Amino acid sequence: GWWYTASLGARRVLSLHTDSDLVRSEQRFGRGLLEQAMKNPLLEPVLHGCVATAGEMCSVAAANSLILPRASGYAWLAAGDAAGALDPLSSRGIFHSLYTAFAGAMEIDEALVSGDLNKFDTYAAHITEMGRTNHEQEHLFYQIETRWPDAPFWMRRRAEEQFVAPQSG
Repeated sequence: GWWYTASLGARRVLSLHTDSDLVRSEQRFGRGLLEQAMKNPLLEPVLHGCVATAGEMCSVAAANSLILPRASGYAWLAAGDAAGALDPLSSRGIFHSLYTAFAGAMEIDEALVSGDLNKFDTYAAHITEMGRTNHEQEHLFYQIETRWPDAPFWMRRRAEEQFVAPQSG
C-alpha cells in the first residue's frame, strides 16, 4: 500500500492505505503504526520526534471504490458518498461528492417542478457510468505503479479486472 501523513498544527496524522489482511495486529495501535512508518527512509525524517498517543486505536477500513447498486428510486436519489466512494489514490472523492450533490439537486429541482418523482433513471445511469470510468482510470493508475512488483497489495490491484455494473435489486 502507501503511507500518508500531514501536519495538523501541533499534531500529525499518519495512515497506511493497504488491505486489512496485510496489517499485522501490532500495527493497529498508534505506536505500532508509527514504528512501522519510521522504518521507511522517506518518512523517518518527517516523523522524527512524533509520539503516538498511548492506547490510541488505529482503524482499518476498506478504501476501495464502491458504487451504490441502485442510486435512485421513487422520490429519492443518492449523492456524495452515499452514491459511491472512490479509492483515495484517485484523488477524486471530494469532486465526486460535490458533483453528485450538484447533479442530484438539479434532478430533484426538475422533479419537484414537473411533479414527476420517478424520473431519476438518467441520474442513476450517470452514476453507474461514472463508476465505470473511475474503475478504468483506477486500474490504469495501479498499472503505472511498478516499484513494488512482488508486494501483495500492488499485485492485487494490477490484476486484470472487469467493471461489473451495479445491479439494482
